[in-house]
Amino acid sequence: MRPRLATICLGIVLGLLGTGVGLASPLATKWVLDTLGTPGALARPVTILIALLAVGSIAYLAQAVVLGRLAENIVLDARTSLIQRFFRAHLEDIRAFKTGELVTRVTSDTVLLREAAATSVVQIVNGTVSLIGTVVLMAVLDLPLLGTTLAALAIITILGLGAWRVSSGELAVSTLVAFLLYASNIVDPVTTLADAFASLQSGLAAAARIRETEHLTLEDMSRSTPRSACTRASPRP
Repeated sequence: MRPRLATICLGIVLGLLGTGVGLASPLATKWVLDTLGTPGALARPVTILIALLAVGSIAYLAQAVVLGRLAENIVLDARTSLIQRFFRAHLEDIRAFKTGELVTRVTSDTVLLREAAATSVVQIVNGTVSLIGTVVLMAVLDLPLLGTTLAALAIITILGLGAWRVSSGELAVSTLVAFLLYASNIVDPVTTLADAFASLQSGLAAAARIRETEHLTLEDMSRSTPRSACTRASPRP
């Protein structure tokens, strides 16, 4: 993992860029709604909103490419190392494993290792930042609505309280729309964190099973004579 730390950091940075854009998009939407009644003032917020959406899409696409390539390289290296170890191990050590167990180490466990190493860590970081940022911005927009969201997470209740605050003049319609966008987004970071922790646990268990093969005694390949050398050394009839 250490040689690929820079790639993982790049994936985290790209994910944080996409998360930051996602957090800024509802505020840009609020800005668009606030300028609807102002002649000639709509072009700038609309342009910024479109630019944010484009940057977020590019960031997430680049993150998917970087992490996807990293994941496949991890699987390739892990499977290559395991296969070489199995071919060079003593036959007695190989027979100690159950039928199909070595195949599982090379196939299923390496895939779980890929998910834990390449995506889970990045998702945990990005999901945490997204969750905290969403809650903070919701608190900045309207604290009573945030209390309602955290207490019930019911969109009907939020709409009811929000409509009442709009009718009483305590809340702007644009603020309510931006708040609802954040409320709909708060579920995704929680789901992402749950999936990431589950994948991380599965990957750690797979890594532990793969480490069980490290005790295999390997043949000394330097003491074996290549067949080609023997063929060249043998006299021709």
